[in-house]
Amino acid sequence: MLSHESPMYGAYSGWDQKYFSRVGDAAPAAANIFLEGKNLTATDIRLALLIVEFSFEDPAEIKVESDREPKAALLLLQRLQGLPAASGLKDEFVEALRPTSGPVRYESRTAARQAYPTG
Repeated sequence: MLSHESPMYGAYSGWDQKYFSRVGDAAPAAANIFLEGKNLTATDIRLALLIVEFSFEDPAEIKVESDREPKAALLLLQRLQGLPAASGLKDEFVEALRPTSGPVRYESRTAARQAYPTG
């Protein structure tokens, strides 16, 4: 799933973005497993947030219906937000949660915003 050019390694391509946009919540679930036990930097957190953002860009493109709801994504965000390296990344967390087109995406982002208030 993750190549040497993927967001987890510091670079990504349109192919990566397209892939993540089709898997929805499965990508944050895999990222959660991959990142377990690692000492994450702010860069690592930004890249994980990018995966979350890509994964829910277009809910209609997500192949597995159950992956259209950001359950694992919210767990990942909660975990990342509590890390010392996440201090100062408020804008990046908000960007990963911004609403986009489609009712599922908007509702999911609204629930995420309630779980992670920025004010």
